[in-house]
Amino acid sequence: MNDTSPQFPIPGPQTGERTERYVSTFLVTVLVVFAAFFLYHAARTILYPYTVDYGEGFLLNQGNELAHLRSPYQPLDEPPWLVANYPPVYPALLAIGIKAFGIQYYFGRALSLLGILVAGYCLYAMTRDQTGNRLAAWVSLLVWLGSYPVYAWGPYHRVDSVGIGFEALGLLFLMKRERLTLSILFFLLALYCRQTLWMAPLAGYFYLRRMDGPRFAARWFGKLLVLGGG
Repeated sequence: MNDTSPQFPIPGPQTGERTERYVSTFLVTVLVVFAAFFLYHAARTILYPYTVDYGEGFLLNQGNELAHLRSPYQPLDEPPWLVANYPPVYPALLAIGIKAFGIQYYFGRALSLLGILVAGYCLYAMTRDQTGNRLAAWVSLLVWLGSYPVYAWGPYHRVDSVGIGFEALGLLFLMKRERLTLSILFFLLALYCRQTLWMAPLAGYFYLRRMDGPRFAARWFGKLLVLGGG
């Protein structure tokens, strides 16, 4: 008895590879579009001459105080009754821009964008070094740039983006292993941008604990604490 059922071709390995390539190309294209939207949004934010977030003016004032060699950390019961609740690294960078360009938001926002781009590059480099896969590295960079928190907050005149950029540099140098002192330096810069940026140093501790043992990790973390003032 002859088999009259319809015969369908079985997809070969080349068909599967081609489909995977098409899907990967489509997804990467979507990520590129989202990253481009972020860069466009960041450029518009940087060029906007007025405040776009409630905290920007306070930090600009702190930078202005440092630019004129005055401490922004004043008692709360004295004029102008302003709270300076962040460490001095970001305001000190703002002071450079104020000295060079006057009172403006452009310089601080450009620094924030630079911090985001540095963090993105570090993600790219760490993913490439750990996986050996350039596509995965590009995806990690593009996902970072296209994520909503980065889009919404990344270019603002605030401490967060610059601090995250320093954190990412700390992780990058820590994973290179031969430059652990540089990793401590960048983690300290991050903590003196925003005192709550402890997740990356803690991640570095557990990474070294796994790779080199608890004593080595404890010595590295102890140096970070001592140099940072405890």
